[in-house]
Amino acid sequence: MRAKDNSPQLDSPAGKKSKKRRKDDKISVFSIGAKLVIIISFLVVLSLGSITALVSYLVIQDVRLAAEDNNFEINRRSAVEAEKTFVNIMSHCGILKQVINSTGDQSELTVNVAKTFFYDNPEIAAIAFFDRDSQVYSYLFNDDFFSSRDIDKTLAENWFYYNSFYFERESPQAVIVNVTSYFSIHILGFIFHQDEAAAAVLFSPETLTKSFSFGTNKSYFINGNDNILIHPDFEMVRDNTNITRRDFIRTMRRTAQRNLQTFYTDEDGEVYFGAFAKLNTGGVVVITSIGYDKVFEGIVATTWRNIYLTVSVLFISILFVWFYSKSISIPLKRLAIAAQNRRRCF
Repeated sequence: MRAKDNSPQLDSPAGKKSKKRRKDDKISVFSIGAKLVIIISFLVVLSLGSITALVSYLVIQDVRLAAEDNNFEINRRSAVEAEKTFVNIMSHCGILKQVINSTGDQSELTVNVAKTFFYDNPEIAAIAFFDRDSQVYSYLFNDDFFSSRDIDKTLAENWFYYNSFYFERESPQAVIVNVTSYFSIHILGFIFHQDEAAAAVLFSPETLTKSFSFGTNKSYFINGNDNILIHPDFEMVRDNTNITRRDFIRTMRRTAQRNLQTFYTDEDGEVYFGAFAKLNTGGVVVITSIGYDKVFEGIVATTWRNIYLTVSVLFISILFVWFYSKSISIPLKRLAIAAQNRRRCF
């Protein structure tokens, strides 16, 4: 006689319920590791990611303020140094002109004073004075300047001659021009008026150029016509490059403010912090800039290191949780199988 099968049929309600329970038990047992991994991953990413984002944001704000203050201060110092240089040249030339007026340009006193003047101002190459009343020109040359640089002194004489219109113009506004292409070395021409006389000074801005070397901060000069006078890129100086069309220069010329700092994008699409200071002499503007990427490159590198650290911690956490969950899920699986077998017996 066949033994009676008391197990529930699969198509019966009891069988379907038993089958669903076994399926739920199976899903529950094998999902523990995945669930733990998801929970731990969420907590790690949330905690470390939030800390990284918050710290990066706060540091960026602090670094930005420090960079703006530093760039503005460098620009201010550069402008003060440049203004001081021009004022000293004008005052010293005024004293020299008084000596010439008193003793004559060929007197022994004038010669000695001129030697002392050029000794104290070795960057000055030559000076020309024009007396409006007498229509007389007086020339003084720094022989050491020309001999040390192997330049013919007649170049300066010719430059004074061909640019005499600067002396004779009525405007009292000083003019500063770039004459580097004429002399083949970096030389500026500074023309200004004092009383009834006009003076033109040819000088090398080497001292100013060296004082503007501040690492990642770059300072440069433009004159009233937006031509480059001093710039870290000597090709721009040699070519007397005009930068009127640049957006930053247009903004600077439109504003009535004497100094200002702002963001700007150059012709290559790079973003900069830019500060400018308008001098009282010759329409000269001192501009100091630093690349936006240069300011934040350290923060970006640190942020990426934090991201790598987060990924590493997350990976280690997943491995740990996964293997730890095995120690829980395997016994539970065995217990579930035993329980299922026990139910089948009844």
